[in-house]
Amino acid sequence: MSRFPVRLRQLRLAAGLTQEQLGFAVEVTKSSVSA
Repeated sequence: MSRFPVRLRQLRLAAGLTQEQLGFAVEVTKSSVSA
């Protein structure tokens, strides 16, 4: 199992970003971030 999703979530939360904000920053949809 990949550890990437867990690490991404930790870093996103540490930066104080929502999934939507992160998606906007990297130019993908919120659903892409959540997947």
